[in-house]
Amino acid sequence: MRSFLSVLLILGLFIIVAGTNANAVYAQNFKFELGTTSPITVGSSFPVKVLINTAGSKVTVGDAIVIFDNNILSISSAQNGGFFSSFTNSPIGGSANKYILAGMEASDLYAKSTTTDTLFATMNLSAKAGGTTSLAFDCTQSNTTGTDSNIWDVSQKDIINCSQTLPLTINIGGPGPTGTPSATLTPAPTSSPSAIPTRKPTAAPKPTNVPRPTMPRSGTAEVTVGLLGIGALLTVVGLLIIL
Repeated sequence: MRSFLSVLLILGLFIIVAGTNANAVYAQNFKFELGTTSPITVGSSFPVKVLINTAGSKVTVGDAIVIFDNNILSISSAQNGGFFSSFTNSPIGGSANKYILAGMEASDLYAKSTTTDTLFATMNLSAKAGGTTSLAFDCTQSNTTGTDSNIWDVSQKDIINCSQTLPLTINIGGPGPTGTPSATLTPAPTSSPSAIPTRKPTAAPKPTNVPRPTMPRSGTAEVTVGLLGIGALLTVVGLLIIL
């Protein structure tokens, strides 16, 4: 009886340990967290955090491949959250709707672990159009080709749990309100120019007195003598003609 109880106790401990290990292996994941509480409108920019949880396992590499609707969203850049020492990010060539966030440590000596959701990276997004859309991780369980999201432990095993790597729903409203232009000040009416005084008519110039022709003075002795001389001369000329 005692041996039977011992076997049951050992079996129970084995089941508990196995269950604990199974949970530890499959609890590693990435998560999204919206980095703003303000309404998102068309044309606005906003952050989205990517969190990592290794469930206590030591890891050296994490690759988060984000899928988004490029008709509604665009991802311009991302910053290292500080979990891994080295970090890189870029759009995935040949795909208009995928973006990769990659962190790593140089060796197993610097392996990282966490038991809580820890900041892995912060993405900077812009809203191109209104509507409801989502961000998701490209994740296929047991895919070790490096073409999807992965979390690699020190034994070079991909321990990510894709079922726990959940999408994020984002609601985008219409364009944000534009500032009301300030009223244009109406210029005050300009004062009417004072009346121009009427010029007085220029006085017409007085006519210049025309000098009268000088007439020879009459009744003088000089005139009488002259006329008598002319008459005598004409008489003499007449007599000579007759003779």
